[in-house]
Amino acid sequence: MLDYRDVTEGSGFADLVVLAGQAGSQIIQRETLRSPYIEYSTDDDLGSFGPSKQLRRSRRMLDKEGGVQFRRTAPADLASLQRLVLQEDTGWKGAAGTAIAREAEALAFYSGFVAAQSPSFTVVISELVVNDQPIAINLGLEMGSRYFGLKRTYDEAYHKSGPGHLIMQEMLLDLPNRGIFEYDIMGHDEAYKMEWTSLIRQHHHYLVFRPGLKGGLLRRGVDIAIPLVKKLRTRFAQRGLAVGRTGNDTASTDAAKS
Repeated sequence: MLDYRDVTEGSGFADLVVLAGQAGSQIIQRETLRSPYIEYSTDDDLGSFGPSKQLRRSRRMLDKEGGVQFRRTAPADLASLQRLVLQEDTGWKGAAGTAIAREAEALAFYSGFVAAQSPSFTVVISELVVNDQPIAINLGLEMGSRYFGLKRTYDEAYHKSGPGHLIMQEMLLDLPNRGIFEYDIMGHDEAYKMEWTSLIRQHHHYLVFRPGLKGGLLRRGVDIAIPLVKKLRTRFAQRGLAVGRTGNDTASTDAAKS
């Protein structure tokens, strides 16, 4: 059995799955991510993309504090990554313990990613700066005519100014200078991302089983038996909780009587 998650629709592996099915393999396909992206051309007014009224209001607010500047570090370096890590850690993710700085494996991953060098892509740190201080930072990857947004943080003290939206606008205005005409926002189709686009890429979870009786039986087991087992486990767990609550209620009643 092959188990591949979050395979992009229209990708090479998705094509291989079709061929495998035609050759007799058993296939299970389940939808996973709906990942938004922005596609544009030289004729588009990129300043009109996104929540334009909110963006104009945000710029007016920040103009009163000296205005915003856009800064790009390419290739990204560990110093620029450190600014992103510190900014994220001072926000709600740091308080929740889920920031990069709080997870050694995540920090090692992003540090190694930034340190990677390749002729086929460039790792980039983009920053929105007010009074020499970054209020939003974006880690991304430029590859050919596409940009992939991997990680974004912002200074929560500027939350009302919408720094996350503002840095996206600045990046959209900047990317065509390097022949980039697609911004892959990545991740799930959260509402704030869909304010920028109506385009999504569907991703799938594929399970591919070998042709023949053994593969067919395993497919039926995965497709039918495993969901049934999960359902039964949930039902038994709910019954256990109900019994526990009843027992506690009985104990409380006995205690009250005594």
